[in-house]
Amino acid sequence: MTAPANLPSHAPAPADGALQRQDPRIVGCERLAGWVATAILAAIAGALLGIWAWLGEPAPKAMALVGSGVGALLLLGTWHWQRWPAVSYRHTWYRVTDQAIEIRRGAVWKSVVTIPRGRIQHTDVSQGPLERRWGLGTLVIHTAGDQFSAITLDGLSHGEALRIRDRLVGGRPDDGA
Repeated sequence: MTAPANLPSHAPAPADGALQRQDPRIVGCERLAGWVATAILAAIAGALLGIWAWLGEPAPKAMALVGSGVGALLLLGTWHWQRWPAVSYRHTWYRVTDQAIEIRRGAVWKSVVTIPRGRIQHTDVSQGPLERRWGLGTLVIHTAGDQFSAITLDGLSHGEALRIRDRLVGGRPDDGA
């Protein structure tokens, strides 16, 4: 998958204050995750229907009704998991400045989370198996408090996640270094 034409050919520095998009590879990664989820749910649904047929000898009409309902739900889920990643990508932005990181999300319910650098306790960069395959990473920002104490920004290239992490926690006068 190639980057959309409207993205710059060079990535700005992580703290230049401009709104940035996720890495476009996140769309393919999330679609692959959707196929995996669909396969797992289909296998579970098939096994449960098979067990029901084997144990209960259901009426053919009931079996057809339940089977078609499960099939319709799987088709709807598959459509959603293949369509939604591109929509989510178009509506997710972030900005890193010297003072804070701002994360904007939402196609339907919009949210803007701004985390001042002084509130950041520590950060993590993680990669699941699919993210690793696509060269992506998730930045996890930990703050004090109960609600929203761990904010995630997924869909970053692994290198960009590391650069943002270093920018957010490195070189502060109050970081004890």
